[in-house]
Amino acid sequence: MDHICHIKWMLLICMIIGSSRGEGQVLKYDTDIHIDEKGTKLTSVTLLIQINTREESELAEVAISHSPHQTLAIDFAMVKDQDGTVIRKLKKKDVRVSNDRSYGSFYEDNLITEFDLFSNSYPYQIEYQYTLTEEQFLYVAYWTPSYRSFNTQNASLRVEMPEGYKFTSRHSPDLEVGEEFLNGTTTITCEVNGYEVPEYELFAPPLTELSSFLSIVPSKFHYGVGGSFKSWESFGEWQAELNANTDLLTAAEIKKAHDLVDGLVDEVEIISKLYHYLQDHTKYINVSIDVGGLKSYPASYVASNGYGDCKALTTYMKALLKCVGIQSYYSKIYAGENPVPVIRDFPSPQSNHVILMVPLTDGDTVWLENTSNTLPFNYLGTFTHNRYAFVIDDDKSQLIKTPKLHPKEVKEERAFTLECTTNGTWDVNIDLNLQGTAFEHFRYGRIHKSESDQLSAMKDYIDFEALEMQTLDLQEYHRDSTFIKYNIKGKILPKIRKVGNYEVISPLKLKIPKVNTPDTRSHPIRITIPVHKKDQSIYHFHELEEKKIQLPEKIQIDSEFGSYRAIFELSPEGVHVSEEFELKTGDYPLSQFADFYNFLQDIHQFKNKSSILIL
Repeated sequence: MDHICHIKWMLLICMIIGSSRGEGQVLKYDTDIHIDEKGTKLTSVTLLIQINTREESELAEVAISHSPHQTLAIDFAMVKDQDGTVIRKLKKKDVRVSNDRSYGSFYEDNLITEFDLFSNSYPYQIEYQYTLTEEQFLYVAYWTPSYRSFNTQNASLRVEMPEGYKFTSRHSPDLEVGEEFLNGTTTITCEVNGYEVPEYELFAPPLTELSSFLSIVPSKFHYGVGGSFKSWESFGEWQAELNANTDLLTAAEIKKAHDLVDGLVDEVEIISKLYHYLQDHTKYINVSIDVGGLKSYPASYVASNGYGDCKALTTYMKALLKCVGIQSYYSKIYAGENPVPVIRDFPSPQSNHVILMVPLTDGDTVWLENTSNTLPFNYLGTFTHNRYAFVIDDDKSQLIKTPKLHPKEVKEERAFTLECTTNGTWDVNIDLNLQGTAFEHFRYGRIHKSESDQLSAMKDYIDFEALEMQTLDLQEYHRDSTFIKYNIKGKILPKIRKVGNYEVISPLKLKIPKVNTPDTRSHPIRITIPVHKKDQSIYHFHELEEKKIQLPEKIQIDSEFGSYRAIFELSPEGVHVSEEFELKTGDYPLSQFADFYNFLQDIHQFKNKSSILIL
């Protein structure tokens, strides 16, 4: 299933991750899984939830996502009063089934079954149970003791497997997992009382990684075709066989590919030409019809329809390259700015996205993101950089690290020229040279967002109070540029405030992250994307020679996490201010958080005290 395939704009909206919610309204969350002698899996989930106030009523909105290849049965669903007396049972006519449209998807064929269990009398309880039946699956169980990120009073898992059914498992070290074999049945159990969902904290591992989990996969399985999790190589063999013959094109499409590149001799130029063709003639959608969404649609499907999901578009790009004699590899990866690391000694499905790896004859490698018509050629960016991709190459399949972004590749430069006018307002000229996250954000917006939305996003990014933007010009743009440049002209409100006999300007505009204090911090530090920002400002004053200007001292703060500097200079032209901030990628233990906090806090304290004084 493709959970993440489009880049940036909607990601910025969706990245506000909910921390633990509620005070344990989920009273019971039981999961029972049974594998029968034929290998069919039945998963029964039972929930008992107490809803105390109207604000908690979202828990009464039940939505169960499932595949068309799974059979879903609602065993029972009811509303109870606080004493446990049943006051309403769910009726069949109140159950709704529709397509599950994930955010950013043009279409998705996964199903969602929904029903409501509301009551007007608080507190009340809801209890329901559903069962999923499936004959083909890759996970016996992937379980966490929380429901919809709510704290849970009691959660349990029970898995029963027949004699001879082999499996491997992993679980977080905080869980106590029982295993016994009795009367020909292997039973795995786990129970957790008073589970609290980890709180979201800035610069920390993702909540999925921090949460308790138990994962069980079968040693051998049949999902479309037979496969094994004995090793990454065997898992790759299964994926290759599942996708066999999907990278074939029609004769007309093969001719089109040759017409595009005939006469070209440079390998990279040929790949980029075909990649641009993909970008210009296909659209990303989110579909997962075939074999539960793990088998790719064939390249001919994309050629005929002009759209596909990340699997299909990657297969189509692979086919275009194949027909002109260039080998490439379908690669599964966990996408997102804060990815869950691959458990390398546990071969299993650990991805949510597919990209393409193209090895070059000179030993270099091209990586292609095939779902975006906005990203440059051979650009993975913040979404898939610096993590393991599972590169499918039959029995030579392996985990390969994607390229890492360095600070110079994510640098955001802003140059401000401010002219104090006679009426007290300021004329402002702004030059932007953006890379990394900001580049991806504005590149996506330029193509997919309205002009008013783009202007609003730019004002938020510049962060000048009451900026009246008169012009916004794209200064430099090429489809394969890894940066974007803008020039902005406008007016802003007076930047000078009176303090006693002085006029005061606060010139430092870079936003420095704020983190919770060490005494409230729970998680270690993880910085997945480097930060490199630089502002340069020139303040022009009328009759500068008649004014007495007092500048702050320059500052340089260095630590193992990064650096900050600010320099103030006076010239006949005006006051020059340079401010630069860097943050390095890395993992650091919780014991170092106080040092990290102090580094950022020192910067904030300096910025608060750094003002230009004019007498």
